[in-house]
Amino acid sequence: MDITPYIDSLRRDLLAAAEASGPEARETAERLTYALDPAARLAVMEAVSQAAAEITAELPTGNVDVRLRGRDLEFGVTLPELAAPV
Repeated sequence: MDITPYIDSLRRDLLAAAEASGPEARETAERLTYALDPAARLAVMEAVSQAAAEITAELPTGNVDVRLRGRDLEFGVTLPELAAPV
């Protein structure tokens, strides 16, 4: 799952809010958005991980994991193995 579009949306919203306050505010907002990028990514990852944990808690068996691969999130679903027919 590529979370970059969500981070970019947050950046655009912050810049749009700063735009009304003039060019100096916009420049400050631009610097802040790049500084906040890692924190925003971490917050999104934590929210997605919490969602996976809540889904796992509702499953009768198995679990849902979230893994970080590069800058993307991957979901893993683990189901119990079925017993071989007798």
